[in-house]
Amino acid sequence: MSRRNRNRNRNNINVVYLDSAVLERDFSYQRPVRMEKVNKIVSEFDPLLVNTLKVSLRDGHYYVFDGSHTLEALRIVKAKEHFPVECRLYKGLTYEREAELFALQNGEATRVGVPYKIRALAVAGDEEINAFLDATRVCGFEINPGEKSSKRGNILAVSKAYSLYKSMGDDGYKKMLTLLKSAWHGECWSVSQNMLSGMALVIKTFGDKVTVDRFSKKLGGVSFNLIQKEASKLQSVPVAYQFAVALTKLYNSGGAKGTLPISKLTMAMVEG
Repeated sequence: MSRRNRNRNRNNINVVYLDSAVLERDFSYQRPVRMEKVNKIVSEFDPLLVNTLKVSLRDGHYYVFDGSHTLEALRIVKAKEHFPVECRLYKGLTYEREAELFALQNGEATRVGVPYKIRALAVAGDEEINAFLDATRVCGFEINPGEKSSKRGNILAVSKAYSLYKSMGDDGYKKMLTLLKSAWHGECWSVSQNMLSGMALVIKTFGDKVTVDRFSKKLGGVSFNLIQKEASKLQSVPVAYQFAVALTKLYNSGGAKGTLPISKLTMAMVEG
């Protein structure tokens, strides 16, 4: 957004009191309210310390994009449908800009978790986030913030996947997911945090020496329990190295051309 547009938005911000009944939330980009957080606010409630809600007037609706937990706590404390709420009212925000402000909220607000930040920034048109989501989809996987389903193709370790995308780059990230998909066809456990950590280390260490054909052939019939059992033999090293070594050993099973020198993983661990 240009500086001119940002200044125009600032000129359309006013502190007002709005009826609680008109305040809404847009869950197409927002996270659900966490009741444990709401209950904590209620138990420690002090009217002198209530945060001002940030509200966007868009398409005739008043959307709270910062302060949802405070609003729910106020509704419990007030125990009535209508009461005035102090709000910082933003006029003229687009849907995308509103989602961006939600994702970037900080200070006294409950910080937005990475999965919901990713969803909101995708709505806002963030290039890196959308490149990450596109790379994930191209490899046959999906990122669905808030969804706990262990269905095939769903990556639940969103924070880990995104951090690896940033550290490995687009090509490295896609290679990792392509290998995992070739062996286990999108099983949710195959893209768990530990599996992603281990696979990332394998890719960073061996690169193109890890082939899809051998990986799918050697590991396609291997269960997560077997991988975990092999990994647990190395209790004294970080989990990422445990899984990297386990995956490499299984990849090397049967020997022959194309095996990977596990000693390189040990060197990577020492250097790390």
